[in-house]
Amino acid sequence: MDKKHRGVALFRGRQEKKQAFGNEPATGSQQQVSAVSPKNSKLKKKLMLAALIAAVFCAGTGVTLVVIKFQNAVDPPSIPANRPVLQSSLDNGGGNNVSQTSEAAVETHSFDPSTQTLTILSDTYFDSDYEHFIGSPDEPSDLVKTVVIKDGVTQIGRYAFYNCSALKKITIPDSIRTIGFSAFCGCTKLTGITFPDSITTMGSCVFKNCSLLSSCTIPNSVTSIGDSVFYNCTSLKSVTLSDNVTSIHNNTFYHCTTLTSIRFSDKVTSIGQSAFSYCTSLTSIHLPDQMTTIGDHAFYHCFNLTNLSIPPSVRSIGGYAFKDCTNLASIHLPESVSAISQNAFEGCTGLASITIPKSVRKIGSSVFSGWTSEQKILFKGRSSAPSGWDTAWNENCHAAIEWNA
Repeated sequence: MDKKHRGVALFRGRQEKKQAFGNEPATGSQQQVSAVSPKNSKLKKKLMLAALIAAVFCAGTGVTLVVIKFQNAVDPPSIPANRPVLQSSLDNGGGNNVSQTSEAAVETHSFDPSTQTLTILSDTYFDSDYEHFIGSPDEPSDLVKTVVIKDGVTQIGRYAFYNCSALKKITIPDSIRTIGFSAFCGCTKLTGITFPDSITTMGSCVFKNCSLLSSCTIPNSVTSIGDSVFYNCTSLKSVTLSDNVTSIHNNTFYHCTTLTSIRFSDKVTSIGQSAFSYCTSLTSIHLPDQMTTIGDHAFYHCFNLTNLSIPPSVRSIGGYAFKDCTNLASIHLPESVSAISQNAFEGCTGLASITIPKSVRKIGSSVFSGWTSEQKILFKGRSSAPSGWDTAWNENCHAAIEWNA
């Protein structure tokens, strides 16, 4: 290479290296900018000196200085604070498919703007060191309509398709084992999804706020689901849970206002806090014989629930568990129940009566608050309230009380 061309190559090489490390890209409004944008005076002086030397060199050789022009640059997507994110090919508005690669040059995904199809090619896309925010809480994204996950990918990462407001279809291969926290949260166009039998774990909030999701079947391969999985899925009508899930966690079906059918196995032993709160279309539910715990607010404001049989293994009923179940017409408490927490049956004005077994050693405050004089509370084998009951257990209760019933 002659002296003239070596000078041009050296200058370009330096400029490209500076551009690659730590310098900010130009915005779309800039017509012609330098490849570097120093932010401190020392670096600026060094660059000015380098530019002066280059200018003198070029003046003597006839070489023209190279100015790099940026076009169609875009600002990074708005994401919640403190959330790292890989620069995604989805930010590129061009018509060609583009693929993001890791440091090891592993192709992770491609995106076809013409069909708005995102194809996941590798687990690296869901690298645990990063959380992909295609949408943010304040700015849902309508970039992706279809997602195809290729066979061999084993996980769907945290926030993978968070607030993808246009996502309607997703293909999940048999290789997937886990679905991470909030993976489909806020996918408001998603109406249904089919899971392979390979999945074993489903994180919390997976379908939270998926307002058009109408039905879902969790395969028997799943042994664990997190909290709030179907939180505020207001179009959800029916759900079949895995036969191997043993607990309905907190807020699982919170505010699923159209839910009418829920099937889960006899292995379920507990219902968490607010698990069915505000399921206003739920009229009946079968609780398995192995169940031991009904959590706080479990059926809060399920005002269309008409009848319920508490299994003979249940030991405790949480606070506000059946509050405002105004159409509940019958309920049976077994001898296994030993504790009823505060406000558990508040506002259950549709019950003509309830029988409290002798096994109940603890009753919280205001358990029967709002009951009217037309209702009855029958206590078996007791002539008065024991010391373990809250002194305000019958506060704001006008029901007739019968001891030794």
